[in-house]
Amino acid sequence: MQAQNQSVVLYSDAADGWYFAEIDGIAVYRFGPFESRKIVEDLVPVLFPEAPVLALLDPLTSADD
Repeated sequence: MQAQNQSVVLYSDAADGWYFAEIDGIAVYRFGPFESRKIVEDLVPVLFPEAPVLALLDPLTSADD
């Protein structure tokens, strides 16, 4: 049975690749890096079929000065 507070977040790090994180109550479990967003999008529904999935948008501009 899945926890009520469980969700999954997909996000990227321009330096390393794609990640996903499981948020289960107050605990956060990070997985990655993976080579592409497609790999993450294919893997997450298999591992977490009932958890809501949120995807962070790619940054529109670089924050580096």
